[in-house]
Amino acid sequence: LSLMKDFEESTRTHCNVTNLLPSISASIGEYEPQRFIWRFCFALDSILRYIIAYLQLNHVLNRHHIDFSERFTLVQITSSTFHFLELTFLLLLTYVSSKEIKWIYECSFISFRVSVWVWVGIFF
Repeated sequence: LSLMKDFEESTRTHCNVTNLLPSISASIGEYEPQRFIWRFCFALDSILRYIIAYLQLNHVLNRHHIDFSERFTLVQITSSTFHFLELTFLLLLTYVSSKEIKWIYECSFISFRVSVWVWVGIFF
């Protein structure tokens, strides 16, 4: 849509460099209906991500043929909690623009990065 509707505005740069195509952030960030289409599609994708994260936790914790220690269960629950937090903050980053409510966007970005680091640190 940005190619047809907002081509000049989405390819313009402050340093006057010629762009042949708009960047993704320029295409979905400021222009309507691109922004709403992106947010809707990302919400649909997030539903699947939450389902997969939940199923993964259930699969790991419900293996009754293996005797897990309490420490393993605690690590898995902690890891899944940070994974769910990561998904939630990523969804929040998608829906709250840095130009709309900047402090929520900044807190979401920091929280997203921290939750990713903790989740990856626990998971791997």
